Amino acid sequence: MELILDVRTYDDGTYMLYGWDKILFVFPNDSSAEIDREKYLRNGYNNIRTYPLTKNYFLYLYGKDFDQYGDIIDWNGNIILNNIFFGPTNRDDNNDIDIKGIEIEKPSFLIALGVPEGDYFYWKRFEFKNDITSFLEVVNSSIIIDKDYMISQVKIFNTIDGRQAIVYSTTLRNGSTSYSDAPVFYEKATAQISILTFKEDLIQTFEPVILFEINTMLGVILKVDECQASFNAQNNVCFIRILHANGTLYKSILFSTAGSVIKIENLKNFGSENSNIIVSDESTLIPFLYGGYILVNSINNINVGYIYDENGNNIRELDIPEIYKNSGNIYRSGVLSINNTAWMLLDNSSIGWSLATFETPQELNKAQFQNPLITSLIPSLNQQINKNEILNVKITFSIKVIKSTGKITIYELKNDNQPIFNIRQTYPVMSDLCELQDGGNALSCQILQSTFNRPNSNYMIVVDNGFVRSFSIEEPLSGINKGFWKVTTNQCKKNFICWHYLYKKQDFLLTHFDSVTEPNKIAESTTGTLQLTTFGTSYYNNFSSSAEKDDFKNALQNQLCDSIPINQSRFRMSGKLLPDTRKKDQLLIEFKILSTQDKYEPNVESIINDLNTIIKNKEIVLPLNLSNLIDQEYGFVQASNIWEENKFILLGLGIALLIFCLIYLWARRRNSEGNNFALIQAVMIWFDLTMDILFIVKNGHDVEKLYIPSVIVLAVSIIFNVISAFKLFTYELKNNEKFLEWFIGNAKLASIFTILSSADVGALSILNSRFGGFELFNSSLSLKTQKKIFYGTTANLFIEDIPQLTIQILYRMNVITYSTIPLLSLITSSILVASDVLSRTYNLISGLYFIHKKKEPKDSNESDLPEVLID
Repeated sequence: MELILDVRTYDDGTYMLYGWDKILFVFPNDSSAEIDREKYLRNGYNNIRTYPLTKNYFLYLYGKDFDQYGDIIDWNGNIILNNIFFGPTNRDDNNDIDIKGIEIEKPSFLIALGVPEGDYFYWKRFEFKNDITSFLEVVNSSIIIDKDYMISQVKIFNTIDGRQAIVYSTTLRNGSTSYSDAPVFYEKATAQISILTFKEDLIQTFEPVILFEINTMLGVILKVDECQASFNAQNNVCFIRILHANGTLYKSILFSTAGSVIKIENLKNFGSENSNIIVSDESTLIPFLYGGYILVNSINNINVGYIYDENGNNIRELDIPEIYKNSGNIYRSGVLSINNTAWMLLDNSSIGWSLATFETPQELNKAQFQNPLITSLIPSLNQQINKNEILNVKITFSIKVIKSTGKITIYELKNDNQPIFNIRQTYPVMSDLCELQDGGNALSCQILQSTFNRPNSNYMIVVDNGFVRSFSIEEPLSGINKGFWKVTTNQCKKNFICWHYLYKKQDFLLTHFDSVTEPNKIAESTTGTLQLTTFGTSYYNNFSSSAEKDDFKNALQNQLCDSIPINQSRFRMSGKLLPDTRKKDQLLIEFKILSTQDKYEPNVESIINDLNTIIKNKEIVLPLNLSNLIDQEYGFVQASNIWEENKFILLGLGIALLIFCLIYLWARRRNSEGNNFALIQAVMIWFDLTMDILFIVKNGHDVEKLYIPSVIVLAVSIIFNVISAFKLFTYELKNNEKFLEWFIGNAKLASIFTILSSADVGALSILNSRFGGFELFNSSLSLKTQKKIFYGTTANLFIEDIPQLTIQILYRMNVITYSTIPLLSLITSSILVASDVLSRTYNLISGLYFIHKKKEPKDSNESDLPEVLID
């Protein structure tokens, strides 16, 4: 680089050196990159300047006539946006323009420009969209000053609460702008320094406030050297110089974020206790970010400097190497925000331009946590932690604080070369998750179990500016920027448990064991559901095309995968998206969670618990667009294991079946010729009717389109079977004397079975089964009636059994959550249909065989049909 024309710095400590032929970037790790400046030169444009924006980008500003244009360029020299028109300004004065970038929720930059006539200055804020290749002008406005004054200087700085402010100076138009040995006094202020501060949204502003003015004389020049956050005083400070004919007087102005002046004092100069000493015009003030300053005076091209603490006490003389003592005037100077390192750009025609840096004096090095009021952090910087052993983050201060409006955000960092910031948790300090401790000197915030949930991963904690206020003066304090507070989780090693849950107080707490033990157990694949809110359901239903719905589902799935995080191959939608049976206006979405054979990857159980935690705390984990769609109260529910949930019911049914089998064997032993299985068949029929009724009562409205068919099928089958049973009994009473004799002795039993046969007329078969040889079950039904019972059960198969089975299958297909009653109803319907179909098939085969072998007696009350037909 032949000649350095200017130096600017980024918040991460990167220097941008703007040279005659090159633009050089010197990074904090001492590496560098340069781009050729000539490729950006434009014919007819002049007054070229460069300004840092956010990391990786800078603004290349150039003028034509009185108009200002600019290109946004990245550090590799690629033009991202070009020929951006900003507006008119005075092209001959570098004091009437300033640009400063800031990154809070989205990167943006503020530009302030003074117009050629000096009547006013205007400012514009530009915010980058998610894609850095485009940005939008968020707002623009102007400050019109008194007609007797003109703008002489504009400067932008970041305030202690992380917002921005514009400081501008004005001078009286008919006053002298050069030094005068005989000042002339005026009634009006001859020079003023004012401030325009921004509200929290960085768009609206407060009314301008005058910070300082000279109203007694002309013949002086008032300039602002630097404005910055004054961390030690918990306020903001501007360092100004008053240029007299005999030299320069430095002052500091301490003021609040709202612009209220707290204190104005002269700075002590060159080891003297006198605060009113005038130094040479070519002196340079370099204020440190965390209190104190360096004052360098150049006399006859010899640089001499002194270091002062925050109270103005002279610490010592600045140790300037000989090569820099004689390096000429200081053209530009500053302090790096990341490490409080001072730097100076020196101009010497004999050796060229030099960039000198000075380490922060030990006495003033309070930049450990980017805020000298912070004394400790938990977890500490770059700490290696066991996964999920940190249940709180804690920030301790040297002063008493109160909670404020800022947020704390925890990111997982991916891809070191081009970092991807995956939000793991974000929440306002005012929430219940944060509390003041240690008498108000510490802020502690809870960490969710799902936050530091990945072994061998990098995380970053970012604290918003203004997250707390000082207790004494309620001034917002600065936070901790991106990239500063980092922690890593330990690598998951073999023979160590990395995903182990302990159950405590109804919450799953993730615990890491340092002792050698078995690796994580492989859990089986499963499914789980989440519920959309009423807004989310309406949002989804408003999509008119299947493509839009698919895009919605894919976006939802991808964001949930990022939130866990998990590979998308292990977490995907099953295809079921159905109304909740309990809340009809809300949809349930089913997901498949696949197991992994890698014992050192998160298993299915840990994924389910993390996802449930994330949804239950959606406001602090999920992006806003996703948070509005998912029901927080529902969480993420693993698909119930029907067999596990109903094991006692099924066990009871199994025991009952065993008892009936024993009864069957006992009855068969007593009378092997009887149809002893008829009792079990009748019990199954009655149980099926009970389940059908309970299904309609408890679950009938779960799927509305199945409710009316269920009621109709049940009603028709009951009516059909009751009428059939009544007619059969009537027929037997009129035409069968043996049955009449049996009926007289068992009238109550016959009445009960007439009612019970409403489930299936086939239940009457037990009355003629000769079960266990008991006369009670020997009603001597005629062959004709037995045939009608057979035909009636066959008809009931199509009237009730098959339709009910179809309804149960459709119900299962149209619900996600499945309960006990539908399960039992499906089981009994399946068994009865299978049993009826098989029995009818066997009856048909045996009947055909019997016809060919034996003729049926015509006048006999005893049945010569195969016993299977009676069944």
